[in-house]
Amino acid sequence: MITIEAQNGKAVLYDSIRELPIKRYNAFNRYLIQDSGIGSDLPSIHARFERLDLFLNAQRLQELAQERQNLHFTFHAILNLINFKSRAFACLCYSIDGEKIEDIENDLELEKALSLLEKIEVTQWDVEEALTDIRKKWYRDWETVWEYRDWETDGKSTRLNSSHSAKSRMPSSA
Repeated sequence: MITIEAQNGKAVLYDSIRELPIKRYNAFNRYLIQDSGIGSDLPSIHARFERLDLFLNAQRLQELAQERQNLHFTFHAILNLINFKSRAFACLCYSIDGEKIEDIENDLELEKALSLLEKIEVTQWDVEEALTDIRKKWYRDWETVWEYRDWETDGKSTRLNSSHSAKSRMPSSA
């Protein structure tokens, strides 16, 4: 666990997504996917307009229509004060100012966690810094997993070599 000291309290976070309980892990991934796919901030809107221009100039009308719909979802998220990065960050919180955060996939509990983060004055910088560190750790963990995989092929398909247990060769902690 890691601790973020904010102005009016502290948040204790899971140090790695590998520590997250399954439902919390799934919620964390859902919010990161929504952030990367839809976005909920001004840079996301800027990127959408750039893609709209590209599709328009290339006469790619199907992609243009899809991008316009995605822009609508981005505006919807912003106008409804939905920030996917903040929600992903809330999924990492074990406790906030001593109050344990449970059942984070429940919208009421998620909103409670976000309110507590606001109360102790966790900044957007804190959120982005923590998410960046955890993403780096996540990629490093998965590189380790794939590094220990032993694949074989028969010319028609590729499969994990069952004669070698990749899991038994995994380091006990990453």
